[in-house]
Amino acid sequence: MGGSFASLKSDGAERDVPPVPPPINTTSSPSVAEDAQRRDKVREMLLHAWEGYKRVAWGANEIRPLANTTHSQPIFGGDDMLATMVDAADTLWLMGEREEYTKARNYIRDK
Repeated sequence: MGGSFASLKSDGAERDVPPVPPPINTTSSPSVAEDAQRRDKVREMLLHAWEGYKRVAWGANEIRPLANTTHSQPIFGGDDMLATMVDAADTLWLMGEREEYTKARNYIRDK
């Protein structure tokens, strides 16, 4: 075979395969405080995006964040699909944002 990272294809021809990356260092895991800070930052970012969606595009399929306008691609089922809201609902639930989840769920149910 060729180089040190070569392997055989099913037809017997050689192909280059990248090396396996080194294992992740698990001995220096983040502290509980660092984990909490990261969770809080992720929740803050989620709520920032969600509030922007609610303010600019509530009930629309998508939002164009730079233009602050709504948008709808036919691949998402047209205007009635609520792609952003459907996509965000489970994340809201998992992140403990029950009130926001309930608003989204009710809107999806009613529309």
